[in-house]
Formats: sequence, C-alpha cells, structure tokens
Amino acid sequence: MSAVLTFKFFRELQKKERDSRELQKLEPSFYSSVEDYLNRKMRLMSGGSLKIAERHDMAHIKVIIRDIFNRRERKVLEAALLSVRSDIELENALPEEKILYKQVRESLLEYRKSLSPLQDDEDEKDTVNEETATREQSTDSGELAEEDEQDSKENQKPDETKDIKTLRLKFISSVPEFVDENLQTYGPFEEGDTADISEKLAGVLLNQRKAEKL
Repeated sequence: MSAVLTFKFFRELQKKERDSRELQKLEPSFYSSVEDYLNRKMRLMSGGSLKIAERHDMAHIKVIIRDIFNRRERKVLEAALLSVRSDIELENALPEEKILYKQVRESLLEYRKSLSPLQDDEDEKDTVNEETATREQSTDSGELAEEDEQDSKENQKPDETKDIKTLRLKFISSVPEFVDENLQTYGPFEEGDTADISEKLAGVLLNQRKAEKL
C-alpha cells in the first residue's frame, strides 16, 4: 500500500534520509507519485481552490521534497564511487536511482580502465583501496555529522526567529496545527487559547476572524 503524501510524511522522510547513510525504503513509484501530487496541488493553486494556509504549506513541501531528492542522489553517487573500489551494494534504490547508479558506475570503471597503465600492482592497489575506503568512510561520517549539526541549527527556528515581529493573539475559534515561513510549528489551538504568532500569519488569522489581538 502506497504511503499517503502529506506534509507530515515528507517531513518525517526528510529526517530519516538526513539521519541515515542508507537510502530509505520507498514505493517503486515514489517519484511519479510525487510528481502527480505536485501537479495536482499546482492545478488547485492556479484555480484558486487552495486556502492561504495550504498555499503556505505547499511552499515548504517543495523545499522539503527538493532536499529529499538531493540527499538520495548524493547517496547513490557515493555508492557508485565506492562500488568500484570495494564490494558494496546499493540497497533500497528506486528504478530511476538504479539507472543513475549503473551509468555512473560504468563511467567510473571505464575511467579507471583508461588509467590502468598508471595503476600499481594488484597487491599494492588493494592496500591503497582499503586505506582510501577507510579514510573516506571516516570523512563521510564527519561530513554527515557536520551537516546534521547544521540541519539541527536550521531546524531550531525559535532561536533564528527572535528578530521576527510577533503579535499576541487570543483565538476565538479552533485552529488546526500550522507552520510559519520559518517552519515553526504552531497549534493546534482551541477557543480561548493565547499565543505569540509571527506578524505575517497573525494578519491572516485576524482577517479570517479566527483570533483577536490582545
């Protein structure tokens, strides 16, 4: 059964791809499903069928999807590079990613073959390859840790949004969970709840008469 494509699904997948060196297992039709999903949402948006909050979510979903694609692409390229130096298999690759993996791997093998006269004897070459693979694994781990630290900082939106103007609102009707332009999550809220909301989103809530200023 295919996963239901929602903001929550994409956010969780992004986190899993970021936290793991392995490709996450997805439906073979994932890329085409995402394309259909985006086309459907864009048609609704152009037809004026999406609410302001939904349009806002769509902008964030596009950023998240692009990040997922980039992370998976990098894992495929790294696997192809390592595969010509050691016995490594690419797991959980989607059909499109398998094609990319095969093409890159074949190009690398052809390139290495063209340089064969410059290669050392097999014993020495194997030693060098083992040392290189070890260093690369250590370097890649460091890079991933560095990137995760950066992502963690980026996701700590409250620290980064201290200078953003906010308004204190009192909600006069129920409002489901939503996110602002910095991916800061708010809600859900019930009638009578109060909260500091970014000035931009506060204006939307006030116009919709979902809340009032305090």
